[in-house]
Amino acid sequence: KPEALKQWYLSLLDELAQQGHVSTFCIKGLNWAEIDNPSDLDHAERLFKIHPS
Repeated sequence: KPEALKQWYLSLLDELAQQGHVSTFCIKGLNWAEIDNPSDLDHAERLFKIHPS
């Protein structure tokens, strides 16, 4: 929907959750990285030794 492109992303997550399309799982003990920008992505790629094609 074009109007959805103007919604705040958390509003969209809430809508998806209400429809049963969102779930959670425990990541305790797993490696993870928050990626908010290109620098974060570079860090995550090094951390997980990911080589994008």
